Amino acid sequence: MRRPEREPRHWCTRTIEVAVRRLSEEEHSRQEAILDEIIEGKLEAAAVIELRIAADLRVAAERQIRVLVTRAIASGCSWREVGDALGVSPQAAHQRYGVQATAPTAASNPGGGVGG
Repeated sequence: MRRPEREPRHWCTRTIEVAVRRLSEEEHSRQEAILDEIIEGKLEAAAVIELRIAADLRVAAERQIRVLVTRAIASGCSWREVGDALGVSPQAAHQRYGVQATAPTAASNPGGGVGG
């Protein structure tokens, strides 16, 4: 029996997914180092460490997402594609990341005015 064909994912979606996966791998290595220190008794209680790790992951992920959203929009991806990659509506993606992602830069707006 033939499997139904999956709709091809846009390259923007794949790029964001790969970057998030890479970030997760980097943070996993960092977490292992912290857990080694816990085992050796060098740090405070495990619950506090887990909170610290979770907070660090949240900050790192948000920073990476902002960079990738800005890059995706600058390279021509739509807010629908960005929203799909993030699992939110296009409106939610634009509301959260739109000001930064669409802000004019010296390279994209040499005249310095609004528009482009």
